[in-house]
Amino acid sequence: MKYLPQEKHSQYMKKMAIAYADNSKSLRWCPAPDCNYGVENESITARSITCPCNWVYCFKCGIEDHQPCDCELAKEWLKRDQGGGANAKWLLAYTKDCPKCKRAIEKNQGCNYMRCRHPGCTHEFCWLCLADWKTHNDHFKCNKYDKLSAVNFFVYFS
Repeated sequence: MKYLPQEKHSQYMKKMAIAYADNSKSLRWCPAPDCNYGVENESITARSITCPCNWVYCFKCGIEDHQPCDCELAKEWLKRDQGGGANAKWLLAYTKDCPKCKRAIEKNQGCNYMRCRHPGCTHEFCWLCLADWKTHNDHFKCNKYDKLSAVNFFVYFS
């Protein structure tokens, strides 16, 4: 702070607060458009949050309140329901949820190595088996997928 001009102190503090909230599991920004409120929930459980902007959402997954069903069922429902037939089929065919933050990710080119780009996540995983990337040694082949294929191949031809 001593190296920043006085007029930049508040801007710096705001950016530090945003970075802290983005990387905290117990803090979540309100998902409503143009809302800047955040909520802290130490237990990190699925519960309804009513933001001062009047948006009601689930703290755990960040989507609109979906009680009494769980977060995974609500996400699956939204995927199938979004925009009707063609959009829902495309989402189911070309996206998968990040194994860590559970947000939808699209693979549009390249190898099986994936890195979640959602703020605060950056989880690295395999597109085919969704396992942690550290367990893999080849960008174009999935170790676990190959083993599974070999077993299925063997059983099929036995």
